[in-house]
Amino acid sequence: MYRYFLYLEDDWSLLSRPWVHVSLYQSLYQSEVMLEDNKQQYSDSEMTSADVLSHHDDCSMHQKLLNSVTIILNNHLAKQNNSYFDKIVHKCFPIQTSETKIAEAPVLINLLKLARSVLYKTRNSNETIHQILFNEQSNRNCAIGNTSDCDADKIGRGGWERVSPVTNIPFSLHEFGLPLMSGAHGLRNHYFSYWPGISFNPGLWDLHAIKSRILHCKMTPQESQLKNNRMTTTTTNIIFDVNDDTFEHRFSMLSHAVGLRMGYLPAMIFKHEGIFSAYTLNEIKRSWIS
Repeated sequence: MYRYFLYLEDDWSLLSRPWVHVSLYQSLYQSEVMLEDNKQQYSDSEMTSADVLSHHDDCSMHQKLLNSVTIILNNHLAKQNNSYFDKIVHKCFPIQTSETKIAEAPVLINLLKLARSVLYKTRNSNETIHQILFNEQSNRNCAIGNTSDCDADKIGRGGWERVSPVTNIPFSLHEFGLPLMSGAHGLRNHYFSYWPGISFNPGLWDLHAIKSRILHCKMTPQESQLKNNRMTTTTTNIIFDVNDDTFEHRFSMLSHAVGLRMGYLPAMIFKHEGIFSAYTLNEIKRSWIS
């Protein structure tokens, strides 16, 4: 079984220019360099990291990447990131150049690699992450990829600020049930804390860890009886009970209860294209939203 699983429903699409916080841009650039290097079929044993960087035209690589994403630089991290970004701009773009669109696939591939790296590098840490979402969750408009109404200054401020061990990839750690969801924790925003755990928004799952925890969790007597009545050997029909109008929320509550944790990148990569949700079409009120 493959360990990592990309969850992406068909009513989401890739933004033509994903929004990426400058803190994530540094990791994305390094990943872009390595992707180009792999295309030229160099192995890790043949080249050192210094060789990889010197092998490429640095400004050409930055030009390619900056033409494919929108960089977000807010006041929160301005001091530590401005010098890095200013060096790129002054070195590589002394005069304004016309914008050229490039294929979006390489950027998506590298963002997937960064998400996978967060899942992998936190596996043996004190804060293991089991799912990484691709959109900032500090407010609803950013979460659904609404570029018109998402406040760019909120990108990178949702949840608790974290970086992955060794690779130092920035991400936000989600926490459920904070009584004051925003404006009460300095510059951090916890709008999404009403949601328990694993989300069905676009994200990368550590499917092996998620299945292992959920399938081995202790069921209530009622659930155990339901399982026996249905003659099934797994809990699938219980977790995704077709007669449960709010199975999505129930699954998320279960994921939180068994210790699964979710994070998200300081970015906005996918856009929700759907006008109506399945709940709206079936006239079902979501009980967890007032």
